[in-house]
Amino acid sequence: MLRYVGRFGCPDLFITFTCNALWPEIEDALSFIPRQHASDRPDIVDRFFQMKLKLLMDDIEKYDFFGPILGGIVLAVLSSLFSHRPSITLLLFTYYT
Repeated sequence: MLRYVGRFGCPDLFITFTCNALWPEIEDALSFIPRQHASDRPDIVDRFFQMKLKLLMDDIEKYDFFGPILGGIVLAVLSSLFSHRPSITLLLFTYYT
């Protein structure tokens, strides 16, 4: 990530979004499967992580959560290795009017 900072300058926002296995949506989906935990079903965890990530990106891009942005997200590093939880790191370079 340091090479992007060297190329584009310092990002305005550095956001890390990590999945929580105790999200109510995940627990509700697992309640239909007896004796299953979030660690047993990474497909369910990843599905809800992707849904929440889309909501976050919509808040940033469409609904101006951090104010009006003329530029965009230059870098999004997704690290869902299923070691424990999927996560993503966003370097957001904004250009305010």
